[in-house]
Amino acid sequence: MADATTGGLSLTASSADLAGAGGLVSVEVTGGLTMMCPVYLGLSRAQNDLYLFPLEPLISVKGRNVITERQIAKNRGVGSVKEQFGTGDYTIEIRGMLQNKEGTYPESDITKLTKLFTAGKSLVIVSQLTSICNIELMCVTEWEFPETPGLENQAFVIRGVSDEDFQLLT
Repeated sequence: MADATTGGLSLTASSADLAGAGGLVSVEVTGGLTMMCPVYLGLSRAQNDLYLFPLEPLISVKGRNVITERQIAKNRGVGSVKEQFGTGDYTIEIRGMLQNKEGTYPESDITKLTKLFTAGKSLVIVSQLTSICNIELMCVTEWEFPETPGLENQAFVIRGVSDEDFQLLT
């Protein structure tokens, strides 16, 4: 079992929760609250390195195919010849709210996230949706903490693209 503290809540997750789509369905928060689709970000898959968002964020994944189009001379018909179908990177967006239950600004959560975003490397992402899409790494391209009403609240938006560890041939 791994314990993480975020936003004044104590969270407990087992290694099965972090294993992938098969086990990542819910995580129990001390106090009886259960998250149905938790989202973790971190520099490595080590359980003590993963940041668990204290409130379930909304996560969206957008995919695209990369297609080479060629214009060729032909007797009839319109359009191009499509070749070399491939899959491009996924675009990932995470939107949510950081909330400090103690009624103060969630400064520690913002500090943790900012350190992750500025680490200069791709982040491990663990969620049910990204696991289903076989996404394990995310390169954060931009983030924002927009104006938010309430001292104890801070909205956030994280945008990025999927990444993979490649072994280059030498």
